[in-house]
Amino acid sequence: MDNNTENLHLREYIYIDNVEINSILAQLYRGLKIKTTSSTSKKEGAAKEHAQNGKLTAGGNYGIPLLAQGKGDVALSIEHKTTSNVESLDQESVEAVLSDYSVEVLENDLKEQGLLINVDNAKVGDIIHIKESFNITDFSSMKDSTKPELISKILGVTANEQTTEISQQIKAMKSMGASSKDLNPLNKQLHDLKKTIDETQKAVSENFQNLNLLGQYGATLFKDSILINGESYISYAELSNFRLSKPQLNMLHDSPRNLNVIGIIENEFENVSSLKNGDFEETAPSNLGKTPNMLLKTILASFDLIKDGDFLIKPLAIYFDD
Repeated sequence: MDNNTENLHLREYIYIDNVEINSILAQLYRGLKIKTTSSTSKKEGAAKEHAQNGKLTAGGNYGIPLLAQGKGDVALSIEHKTTSNVESLDQESVEAVLSDYSVEVLENDLKEQGLLINVDNAKVGDIIHIKESFNITDFSSMKDSTKPELISKILGVTANEQTTEISQQIKAMKSMGASSKDLNPLNKQLHDLKKTIDETQKAVSENFQNLNLLGQYGATLFKDSILINGESYISYAELSNFRLSKPQLNMLHDSPRNLNVIGIIENEFENVSSLKNGDFEETAPSNLGKTPNMLLKTILASFDLIKDGDFLIKPLAIYFDD
């Protein structure tokens, strides 16, 4: 076996922003020609397939030029169309592989040019690589999973399960001719249990209502985005760039692995402590545009998702390597 293969350490990419990565690579190389190369290679393969099938040799009058002019018969037209579809699918496959490898190309080139900055020395505008434990916050899933009508049904099932045993005992004793006096202890026990359950479920329901309200508001502020935060950063990652579905992402909670994030520092959080304490500065009319940002930071601070000095990162790639 090749030594390079033996030492290969595979990555599990869960997020890649191809647009941003290609933009940076294009600036480093003054343009990219990856897709053109892949397309040419696949077109040659398609031409060989036609020749092997013998579809283009009748009388020497039905070659490729005639097909391009629309003079071929029906069979030749169908064959050409099928090959074109295969060519398109193969091309997409090659581009996906190249886009994954482009992350490593970007990392290596940024390191060589001193553009991949250590987080301890980083400032706003730098590209950094952080590997830390992580949390995922999906406000949209929070909103959908805490709908009042859904929670009410779940709590109803739970209440029935908790009272089933006593209810069955009362029913059995009645069938055996027990008197009301005999049933009083069980009836009182059932009454007290239902009262406790009602009080508990009321508090639980109110908590879920608050979560649902937060989920609705968060889903509005962070539309089509998932929040990923570590010990020193928070990142707003576009849902469309993830390789995992929402349920798969939510299953990553409490993962023992550390997460690698390569991204651009867009901002640094300040005065987070005052936001948690509810100390808001008066907003001048000229600064009304900052209101959504203030509310956004207030929500993040309230749930301890950010602290003073944390970076706001636009992710380029997110992956596991252990």
